[in-house]
Amino acid sequence: MDTAGYAVMWRAAQVCCGADSTLAAGMVGDAVAAAARRPGGGTQADAWQAFCRLVAQRLPAATARATAGVSGLHRAVCDLPRDQRLAIALLDVAGLEARAAADAAGMSRGTLARLRRQALRTLDGRRSGGRTWWPVSA
Repeated sequence: MDTAGYAVMWRAAQVCCGADSTLAAGMVGDAVAAAARRPGGGTQADAWQAFCRLVAQRLPAATARATAGVSGLHRAVCDLPRDQRLAIALLDVAGLEARAAADAAGMSRGTLARLRRQALRTLDGRRSGGRTWWPVSA
């Protein structure tokens, strides 16, 4: 995985982990290491699959572990259920194609799209001073 790939995975991990940068860094490092152990050194897709497995194993289902010091949109995303946070992280933060994101998460494209829509509806419903938390186009 190149430097840009690390940076994207780091941002996705921050979305999933909230303010817990130690947990985010550990997940990125472990995902890349797991991919590197695969035959041929692994691919970026292998790293994303490992990342998704780590999100499922290490994060509680209801909310992100730590939200202290997090405000605004980031806190709203941290309050989403784990699977919805993962959908936002893969599709919107990492910018993965729908098929690649679904393969990495081990779910169908339809399920991933549904989780993203649910997350966006939830985020759109949180308003502060008449402003929408998240620009919803879907």
